[in-house]
Amino acid sequence: MLPDAEAQFKMDNIPNEKVLSHMTNAFKLENTLKNVVIRRLAQIRELKNKRNLKESVELIMKKNQEVEAKKRRKLKKKIDREYETRAAGEAGEEKDALYNRVISNMHRLLKVLTSHSQAVDSLERKLTEISAKR
Repeated sequence: MLPDAEAQFKMDNIPNEKVLSHMTNAFKLENTLKNVVIRRLAQIRELKNKRNLKESVELIMKKNQEVEAKKRRKLKKKIDREYETRAAGEAGEEKDALYNRVISNMHRLLKVLTSHSQAVDSLERKLTEISAKR
């Protein structure tokens, strides 16, 4: 290439100030557009991640059921305790014949076992004495 042609080619390829200002404006607009699109995509993702009405209602109902079940269990325990105390107060030891019979049998067994254990202890002592003499 000739030196004049080379200089002309360089001048044609070097953008002038107007073109540079338009290019910077275009880049700014492009970046602004990208930022707006990215923000909108983020908003759409947030909306998709939120629970819908059905899921929210189901979650609330589940929590309410758990609370009600806990209250029912607590109330049932309280009522059971109250019935037990009333039954114990009404029956008394004198009125409950079966209870009295079981208690008397247990006392009798305790006496028998005590006497048997004393007999076994005395036999053990006699055996140790006999074996010690030999």
